Amino acid sequence: MPLILLVLIIGLPLAELYLIVAIGRTFGVLPTLAGLIAIGVAGACILRRQGLATLRRVQADLERGRLPAQAVLEGVILVIAGVLLVVPGFITDVLGCLALVAPLRRALAATLATRQMRARADQQRVYEAEYEVVRERPPLDRRP
Repeated sequence: MPLILLVLIIGLPLAELYLIVAIGRTFGVLPTLAGLIAIGVAGACILRRQGLATLRRVQADLERGRLPAQAVLEGVILVIAGVLLVVPGFITDVLGCLALVAPLRRALAATLATRQMRARADQQRVYEAEYEVVRERPPLDRRP
């Protein structure tokens, strides 16, 4: 886990910077900046629509008396997608846009839910024991 965080904290910004510079050299500065802004704006619009649809699903599940776990998990993924779209860069924008695709998001939510249930099952311990009720007897030692 610490290695993954190190890669994300150091490697991702370096990769983003390299990709922005490479695209800027190929297409020019203004088209590169326009592309970054356009992807962010389009992603924000899609995020708003998907977020509202997810909120409606949560409300519908609650009205039916069902636990909206899947919809809530999808909402969390949408929040992460929003953060990825706000962060400037093409890699994070692509990841954020992928999280906005409903079938991919549902599959990711289902995978995360399954992993969470497995992790909980692994952490649960069952202790079995037998016991016997013993009643205390008065002391046998009777001194005058």
